[in-house]
Amino acid sequence: MNSGNLRHRVSILRATTAADSFGYPVETWSSIAEVWGEFREERATEVLKSERPTAFSQAILFLRYRADITAKDKVQCKGKTWDILNVRTLENMRRNEGLELALRTSD
Repeated sequence: MNSGNLRHRVSILRATTAADSFGYPVETWSSIAEVWGEFREERATEVLKSERPTAFSQAILFLRYRADITAKDKVQCKGKTWDILNVRTLENMRRNEGLELALRTSD
């Protein structure tokens, strides 16, 4: 992984549960890390969902290796919040070099 390509500032978000003023649980997203990554927006598609057109964008994000990122987390980059579809570890010479995240967002 070429560190010169890691030029986008990315926030990793994780869901936490907190209680509202009435004591009911509310899911909130908080930032667990601010990292540099290589962001590549791949394509945008439009599908019918419940008889309404819905647009989706897909992207790939390359990061330095972190063991704490899972598909349950989210990524915030370029003013959008992205769902993580897949986390793949990139290995070089039997050591973990980085992560490749497949992302998707609804516009």
